[in-house]
Amino acid sequence: MNNKPTARQLAFEYLRRLSEELSPTDYLKRFEQLESEFSALLHSSGSNDKTTALCEFLSRFCPKSKCNTK
Repeated sequence: MNNKPTARQLAFEYLRRLSEELSPTDYLKRFEQLESEFSALLHSSGSNDKTTALCEFLSRFCPKSKCNTK
């Protein structure tokens, strides 16, 4: 069993929690953009680098949330 999230799952979960209303076209565009960015982040080197990169990426969209990378 593989518990690692995929870029597709992360993009879907992010958009699922988004409070703003998107048209179907905007949703697909945003989904593809997020999937691409998550994919790049997940394929970066090092586990700590991935965690830091994901936190920085998500903080651009949710500046009030904080991530602990300990």
